[in-house]
Amino acid sequence: MKRVVMQRLLPNEDAEAGLRALCRLSSKLWSEISYARRGMFFKEKKVDLRQTYKEFNEN
Repeated sequence: MKRVVMQRLLPNEDAEAGLRALCRLSSKLWSEISYARRGMFFKEKKVDLRQTYKEFNEN
């Protein structure tokens, strides 16, 4: 069972635009990391989580 906490945000227009931009960027980052790890798996048959963390954390 997972514990989920849901909060309702009531941001103004500027804050909402910032939150939407942040969500888009985090979604793109997640996709890039998943793509890199998928490529690593099919190339090497293993995934080095530390390597991908360092690669994307430093940039």
